Amino acid sequence: MAGFEFKNYGGGIFEGGCTPNMNHAGTLIGYGTDEEEGKDYWLIKNSWGESWREDGYMRIVRGQNMCGIRTMATYPV
Repeated sequence: MAGFEFKNYGGGIFEGGCTPNMNHAGTLIGYGTDEEEGKDYWLIKNSWGESWREDGYMRIVRGQNMCGIRTMATYPV
């Protein structure tokens, strides 16, 4: 997930490319819809700290398997 476009995410709803070799994880903490763009997104907390992009968070487009969010998800059991 931590490919070039991901690392250089500058804010907004991320729709960029991800590396096919997943090597980073974030915590999905919520979802919403951007009022201006009308796009659905997942709210992800990143482990890189508050100085990274949207105060340590990013919004990633919802409704697609962006960065393996559907196929590579993990959760406690």
